[in-house]
Amino acid sequence: MSPDHIAQPPHAADNPDRAFARAIHLIVVRHGQADNNAGERFGGWSDVPLTARGHAQAQATAAHLAPLRPARIISSDLRRAAQTAHAIARATGGSLEFDRNLRERSVGDLDGMAFAEAEARYPELVAALRRRDPDAAPPGGERTIDVYTRVAAALRDAAAPDRPGQTVVLVRHGI
Repeated sequence: MSPDHIAQPPHAADNPDRAFARAIHLIVVRHGQADNNAGERFGGWSDVPLTARGHAQAQATAAHLAPLRPARIISSDLRRAAQTAHAIARATGGSLEFDRNLRERSVGDLDGMAFAEAEARYPELVAALRRRDPDAAPPGGERTIDVYTRVAAALRDAAAPDRPGQTVVLVRHGI
């Protein structure tokens, strides 16, 4: 047996369509524009709504995803992601669930602060956050590695092997 054959999923070498049908299809969507994005501010766990532009983006995304007929839409519980997820669920008919593990990073004391102000007050921290330093954490906020760990848990749950062939949409935030 060649190494290429061993590395493939079961039966994929004999029937690639069968392997594809058994796969979970994950589509990751970032929420539409929110008030904090428009104002160039850290959002964190602030429960800010979508802007008019964000609602339009959510509707456009929903229309694009409708033909894919996802079975499940799993969203962060924060309002900006939930509003985007509701639009997708209405357009696709998929069931809607919320998972706190998909929340944006808690930015603690930076929550609601303008990017420029944060950079002036915490230049080393902002530089560490930009380079995704795993141990970087705003005062009162989460470390980068902790965000990755909880989001990975949500991804593992969404891709559970007991749901072969399903399309799942995850609605979340940037980090």
